[in-house]
Amino acid sequence: ALKPIRMPASSLVKQDDPCLRRAIGIAAKKLAEHGDVSAPKFILILIDAEGACAAKAGPIMNQRATEIASHLDIACVFAVDEYETWFVAAAQSLSKYLDVESNDIPDEPEKSLTKKKWINNRMRNGTYKETVDQEKLSAVMDLALCRRQAPSFDKLCREIERMAKVDVPDGGG
Repeated sequence: ALKPIRMPASSLVKQDDPCLRRAIGIAAKKLAEHGDVSAPKFILILIDAEGACAAKAGPIMNQRATEIASHLDIACVFAVDEYETWFVAAAQSLSKYLDVESNDIPDEPEKSLTKKKWINNRMRNGTYKETVDQEKLSAVMDLALCRRQAPSFDKLCREIERMAKVDVPDGGG
C-alpha cells in the first residue's frame, strides 16, 4: 500500500472545488510510479461523513471520482461521522493505547456521539492526535471486530475485497 494522500474533506466533497481532481491525479501518478506490476491498482477515497448520510454521500462521490478518471478503479467510502468511530468499534483490541472497560464501549459506535473525544479521554499516553495516532491504532485494531460493530467499516472492507480481489476478515469467528 502506498502512503495516503491527506486532503481536507470539506474541499473534496464540494462539487466545484478542484481538490478531488487534484487528489485523484496525485494518486494516479503514485500508482503509475509504483514498481510492483502484480499488485492490484486502485484508488480508495476515504472521507469522514461528519453528519452526512454515508450511504448517500458515497455513491455521489464515487460517481464524481469516476467521471474524473473513468480508466481507474476507484471506490469512495465515508466513515460514519469520523474515522475514529472505527477505533471505538474496535476499542477492545486497542488496550495497548486505550484505557477501556468492556461496559464502557458503546453497543452501536456509529450511533454514539463524540468519537474523537471518547478516544481522547481514554488515551493511555497523552492526548489523541490524528496525524500521529491514527496509524498506530489502525495497525493494531481488530479488523473483524470493527467490521462486526461498524457498518461503514464493513463497507470499506467490501470495497477493498472487490478492488483487490482478496478476503478481508468478515468477523465470522
